[in-house]
Order: sequence, then C-alpha cells, then structure tokens
Amino acid sequence: MTKEEFIEKCKAVYMIDSIDKDNEIEIVGRKKSEDGYITFGDVVIIDLEADSCDIYYVFTYEEYDSLLTVREIDREKLLMLQALGKSYGILPGMDSFDGMGCPFTDVHVGYFNVEYDFENIKQILGAFESAFASCGNAETDEEYLMRNFKSEYCAFLECGDEIKYAYRMLMEPDYSDISERYPSKFGNIDNVFVDRQGAFIAGYGDDSFKKIKDSMKFQTCKADKIYSGEKYCLAQSGELKVSINSDYLKRINAFLDIMEVEEKDCQEYEISQNILVVKTLYSGFWAIIMALNGEQDIFAAKEYKGIQEMYNKLLPFISPELLHEEYDFSKLDDREFEKMCRDLLVDMGFQNVTQRGNTRASDGGVDLEADMKVETILGEQKQHWIFQCKHTKAQIDRKDISEIPDLLEEFQASGYGLFYSGMLSPQTLDRIKKKESIIYWAKGELEILLRKYKNTAIRYFGI
Repeated sequence: MTKEEFIEKCKAVYMIDSIDKDNEIEIVGRKKSEDGYITFGDVVIIDLEADSCDIYYVFTYEEYDSLLTVREIDREKLLMLQALGKSYGILPGMDSFDGMGCPFTDVHVGYFNVEYDFENIKQILGAFESAFASCGNAETDEEYLMRNFKSEYCAFLECGDEIKYAYRMLMEPDYSDISERYPSKFGNIDNVFVDRQGAFIAGYGDDSFKKIKDSMKFQTCKADKIYSGEKYCLAQSGELKVSINSDYLKRINAFLDIMEVEEKDCQEYEISQNILVVKTLYSGFWAIIMALNGEQDIFAAKEYKGIQEMYNKLLPFISPELLHEEYDFSKLDDREFEKMCRDLLVDMGFQNVTQRGNTRASDGGVDLEADMKVETILGEQKQHWIFQCKHTKAQIDRKDISEIPDLLEEFQASGYGLFYSGMLSPQTLDRIKKKESIIYWAKGELEILLRKYKNTAIRYFGI
C-alpha cells in the first residue's frame, strides 16, 4: 500500500482533525456509521513517511512544571505504555523532541517505522482508543512496568520519593492526610495534609482549598502589608493584624524549591482573625497557618531587637563611610544605568570594558564585556567576563538564571556578572549561589560600590 492509498483509507474510516503539509494526520475518532463517529479520548498523531509511518501520542513537559505536575505526566505516560502493550500485544516505544529553544519537551509514545499495512494500523489505533478509555481509572501494574519499562517506572518512583521527602520537610515528620485524621469533617478531601498540632495545613488546587475553607467556615481578606523576618512574619489588612512564626514560610519556600514551583517568589497572603493563608499564583499550592496568640506590636518589637543585635555584631566589620547615603536608581534610565555599571567595572579594575550596542537592542542578553587578570597556581591569567544590566522593578526569575550557562558558552566567558537595580529575593539568591562563576551587585551592593567609588557616584547622582 502506498502512502497516498493509506491516507484515502484513513479518510474513509477515521475522524481526522487535520492533515498538514508535512502529512501529519491527527486522528480524533473512528466512523461508527455513515453519519456518526466515536470520538477518542484524545488525539493520535500519524507521521507519514514514504514507506512507513510513526503512530504516537504526545506528552508535553513544560520547562517550569512543578515536580507534582511532572509526576502526574509520568504516571499518565506509564499508563499509556501499559495499556498499549497489553492491548496491542507488542510493547510500544518512545521518542523525544525538544522545543528547539522553546521551554518544553515532547515525549512521543507509540509505534515507529510501521509499514503501510492498514489492518495492522487499525489494530494499533484500536489499542490507542482502548488506552484512552481505560487510563483514567487504571492503576499502574508494578510487575508489568518493572518487567518492560523499568527505567521509566523507577524514575516515577524516585519522583514520588522526592515529593514525600518535600512534604516531610514542609510538615515535619509527624503529619497525616487530613481526611484520615478528621474523617467526619474532611473525609471527602484528597491530597491535603495537616501537621501533628493541627496548626498547619497544606494542599494543592482551588477545589481542595474551597472545601477546607467551607468546612472551617472562615473568611479572608488580602494582606496589604507583609513582613517576613528572621523569627516572625507580620501581616496586616486595614485594622486586622496577624503574626506567625516565620519558620513556616521558610519551610514553604524550601518545599516549593524542591517541588520546582516556578512562581514561588510570587506568593499571595490572605488573613482572617486567627490565620494566615499563603498561595502561589499559578501552581495551585496553598497553606493555612494558625496565628500566634498575642499583640503584633510585641512580636514586631522582638523582631526589631533581634535585627538590632545582628546589626551591632556586624558593625565593627564595616567601614563608617559605607554606612550612609542611599541612591535613587529610578532617576536613571536604562542607558544611564548601563553606563554607570560600565564605569563601576572600570573602577573595580576590569580591563577592556565594552558595551554591546544599543541598550534596548537584541544582543543575546549580554550588555557589557570585560577582561580580568587573576592569579592562579600557574601564574597570572586573563579571564573574559560578560555582564547583564537589569534596570527593572521585576524580579529576576528562574529562566534568567537558567540561561547563564548558555551565555557563558556562547561568549566563551569564564564568568558572569549581574547588575540589578532592585533587591534580590532570598530564593533568587539561592539559585545564584548554586551556579558557578557568578558575581552580582543588586541595590545594596551597588550602593556600597558607589560609596566606595565617589567619582562615579558624583557623575550619575551629583553626590
């Protein structure tokens, strides 16, 4: 059978969503009668080559998917592998396709290099139809998967272990599913956990949060002021005030980091009379924390006293001239900020400092280049460095940090420097520290440099 004949047969038997110019067919159902079709649970792709075709289903992994999302996609992939193998009788294969610069990877599960035998292909498509119908309620067959898809199943189990570890760290060792702890009140709520004291509840999804909120009968309002300190977190909404132990927020941030939740730097806070609610914007994570008993002024005073004690311990190590004068970077436009960073590099002893054209032009993400002489065991060597100047109110996100190794390779640079006119979040600092050959100057570090190099400060701020 030729490819053209196969296409005509498909049109006669199957419900086809599209056939593109590259002869990729999307099968979405099969003909039941002259005028009726049975739709599949999803789309099966058939890539047509001259003498054979690939028949597969696509699983897409976004670069910023959380660990929970990755595990769910892994589970669906395993169920598809399992269902196809059992239904068709021949084990399916897998192929992957990266996004060619886009932040995703597609994994294709199905059968590849299949000859144009229409009866055989009908059996394969029948196996997909059966798989779509069964996967929603199926359970993973451990023995079958370990025997036939061991590496994929072991990766799935390891991901599950990592999630369990993250929950243990978040909730501390003695925690339980809330539906098991309080079956009469929360028996219909899944994947929500509570700590031993009942003072900390965490879960995923708007539906589970609504059920908890309805069961606990509380109303919240958005916090308009939030302070997260070393010992206490203080939140306010108008006259309403609540305080919690800041250890909860530290554990939440560590949990979200392990779970690879991208927007963990962008959290929303809601309060009621005696609780604080923490939510991530997109991933669906939420937590409810019982407030501390006592006046917020007392906790604020304790926090202030702790900061003062830390300041007094640090003071002997700082030169007095570096402890005054703040600089308003909002007075500078993008070009002026970049020029200031260039001059500071010269002040710090970098050589051959150059700007890479128009500040707003597309230049591969690098604004400045410079050389630095360093002493090594083998003597003095010259290193090439690249720098980015980010004059923005927006936070540095995970994508910005993840691109650094590619930039270093592209520019054959030994190191990367970041100038940033804002304050880096603790999570961003953690990501930076995990990368090698990175130095950074955020608002605080820039102010110290300007106090040290007064000529540059006078040039741009007149002070």
